Amino acid sequence: MDPFAVLDERVARVVEELEEQRQASRGGVPSYPRAPMLHPESARLLHLLVLVGKYRRLLEIGSGYGYSTLWLAEAAHRNGGTLVTCEIEPRVAEANRTHVARAGLQGVVSHLVGDARQNVADLPGPFDFVLIDTVKADYLTYFELLIPKMLPNGLIVADNVISHAAELAEYLERVKSHPLYESVTVPIGAGLEISRRVR
Repeated sequence: MDPFAVLDERVARVVEELEEQRQASRGGVPSYPRAPMLHPESARLLHLLVLVGKYRRLLEIGSGYGYSTLWLAEAAHRNGGTLVTCEIEPRVAEANRTHVARAGLQGVVSHLVGDARQNVADLPGPFDFVLIDTVKADYLTYFELLIPKMLPNGLIVADNVISHAAELAEYLERVKSHPLYESVTVPIGAGLEISRRVR
């Protein structure tokens, strides 16, 4: 089965191009080397989770060039929702904005450029789905900032929890022991920690 068949055709074309650029980069062709993309299977899982959960108020912390943004925004659009995405690098954020527009999702996505710690602190929320995929040392900071901004049954998903297990040990300990959350590690891609707010 075509892994992009679940996406709207216009979105799928842009996602496919980004995937081709990922493969070219691995083959030694310079292609967006400073913005690693979410693993394709991880992206598909997040797309599915947003659709099944009918989540409508999404936040992405660390958007890169737009691969994960497009998967999340497409699902949010189907649910009648929106996505706020945060990126610190203006050049990367502008490329993301271009990809979103080409995919026809510009009305779904709001782009925040700058330090996401400040942006997340300033955002009023509430959110029902959040992806954290940025500087690992800041994951715990984002989790604490998000606690009062999350809706019951909302998900916080953190990427790279297996590939960067040592760096994220404190984050994992916190989310797995927090009384408001149940949390599970999913061994897909670089490892996802999926944490659901139980009340």
